[in-house]
Amino acid sequence: MKKYLLLSVFIYFNFQLTETIAQAKVEKVDPSQIPSKVSSFKTSFVPEFPDKDRSITELFLGIQNHTSLDKPLDIGKTLIFNLSFDSIPKVRNGEVNFREIEISSPGSNTLSVNFSHIELSKSAQLYIINDEESYILGPIISEDIFRSNNFDPGFIPGDKIRILLIEGVNETSPSKVQISNIGHVIFDFFGVNKFDAAKIEGINCYGYGCSSSCLENIVCFTGLNLESKAVALMTYSENWSGGNISFHGTGFLINNGSQNKRALFLSMIHGLSEILLSNMRYIFHYKSPQCTPTTNGSQMYFIQGATQLGFDGSNDLRLVELSTNPGTSRVFNNNPVSYLGWSIIDETIPTIHGIHHPLGDVQKYMLGGPATPELLVEPGVSYGIWKYMLTN
Repeated sequence: MKKYLLLSVFIYFNFQLTETIAQAKVEKVDPSQIPSKVSSFKTSFVPEFPDKDRSITELFLGIQNHTSLDKPLDIGKTLIFNLSFDSIPKVRNGEVNFREIEISSPGSNTLSVNFSHIELSKSAQLYIINDEESYILGPIISEDIFRSNNFDPGFIPGDKIRILLIEGVNETSPSKVQISNIGHVIFDFFGVNKFDAAKIEGINCYGYGCSSSCLENIVCFTGLNLESKAVALMTYSENWSGGNISFHGTGFLINNGSQNKRALFLSMIHGLSEILLSNMRYIFHYKSPQCTPTTNGSQMYFIQGATQLGFDGSNDLRLVELSTNPGTSRVFNNNPVSYLGWSIIDETIPTIHGIHHPLGDVQKYMLGGPATPELLVEPGVSYGIWKYMLTN
């Protein structure tokens, strides 16, 4: 029997494929793969950060004092930054136009960009590149954008980025790109150490490299590689000045009876309000590339948004459908996801395998004891089945 998950709720949905949209990934690449700088700006734009010292101190202390698993963990702040790419001068090279802007938010370990409006032409490619010229988010093309308003493609390391838009000079419907805010994150996803206070010895540690030593990197267990591809870290950004950027735990893709790769995702209810789902960010494949020691992941794949399908309050479970389907997305072609299985067969499961992102760290593994079956009888259902949870 496959030792994944037994479900007793969510039995009333019409299973069908969702629209195929790609979304985005950030990846560490060879410098030769980084597009050349074309910007004519001599200095970077710096978003206004009101009362920065106080806000950063509160964030840092909040991370150090965070003890409740039932509440989200705030890791960054939203900075308002309104800019239209129409105001950026074009640089022409042959049959291609370039528009580029550099943005800096000193002291951030990670940055994010929210586009209040984005429509890319058929010839357009959009890149977000970190200041070390080592990570690239994109290229994002028109087929990757599932909505034109409030689009957030993901995180990138460092405290300075450049955003590069490339498209043909003869494009009949030029791209429309409007940035609304920048996310300043002190959480260190990539081990860049721009905010050094997060690494002071002897204080609580949250994030990259901070989980308990008894939790091992998932790559140490090659037999669970397939299962690990279903697991995602959840984050959320409030899109207003001074809004929080936060962690909301771990969840995973699950299969259905049709086995048609519908983007069904199961997570907990605590710390995750239904009203947040439309802008929740789901991060797949965030792992250490080696067993030991832990090193920063070379890739993160992002999906933004979901809709709720059902929930089981007594067992703290929420079923959603992701707005973009990673199982049919071109972005995931070279690193596909998987779907955890389910069964109604009543048989003993000897051990539980836990795969999750403790404290927001890279994906970890833990081995539990025997599963304890629970007979569930849902309201309006005349039968019950056994359920086991195998991921954490």
